[in-house]
Amino acid sequence: MTEQFQPSLEFIELLVAVTEGDLDAAQRDELNEIINNDAGSREYYVEYVSLHAMLELQHHRTPTVEMPLESTRELLPTQQSNWTPFISFAIAASLLFAVVHYVYNNYGPGRNVVATLIDGSHFAWQNADDQPLDGSLKPGRGQIVAGRGNLELSGGVLIVMQGPADFELLGEPNRFKFDRGVMRAVVPPEAEGFTVIAGGIEIVDLGTEFGLSVDKHNDVEVHVFKGSVRVANKITLVKDEGQGINHKGEFYKPRREAKTYPPVK
Repeated sequence: MTEQFQPSLEFIELLVAVTEGDLDAAQRDELNEIINNDAGSREYYVEYVSLHAMLELQHHRTPTVEMPLESTRELLPTQQSNWTPFISFAIAASLLFAVVHYVYNNYGPGRNVVATLIDGSHFAWQNADDQPLDGSLKPGRGQIVAGRGNLELSGGVLIVMQGPADFELLGEPNRFKFDRGVMRAVVPPEAEGFTVIAGGIEIVDLGTEFGLSVDKHNDVEVHVFKGSVRVANKITLVKDEGQGINHKGEFYKPRREAKTYPPVK
């Protein structure tokens, strides 16, 4: 087992519940919280379930292991046979690979990717050291100093921004926070309900393409190019309609023209 790591009694009890198939929903959440926040626990978890699987195979039993974020599922076909040592080793290795792959995908570098950088070299990130180098983006605050920047949220929404702009990628595929600047959102049908938080209000997509601006006073203006949007849960705008709402929550006729929003290229 992992050297120098000392699992707590509570953690051991949860691991026993995993291998015995007795893990309930509350315990699964608790185990997930532990391995989510501690690298030593994650490594210990992988080693523990892998050792359990090999011991089960040595006794000619089919191992079942419950992943913390999933309901119980059998990882190998149920059958009784006299496995040769080589076959037992191969199956145990396959199980180890599956567990490592699961942990990597859920807790490794790719975890929490919420957007993909499409175009733009002017992005700056508050959590730059935590952002992958392959164009995938994790939650965090970002800025475009100048020029344009395009990114696609994991829910399929295309965001086109014109700098200077300040925004935040949230931990949800269909929510986006826009604090300053000018942007356009192109929302596919499957992402209907996409929500932008701007100036303290919510702009909710109802199947649309729309432009949005936020100035230094937190005054927000919305212009609909296709479909419709719901603004501040008070009014609904349709194609070619626009609306402004200031930092006091008062509506006004928008000053920005539709043609000034960044186009989709």
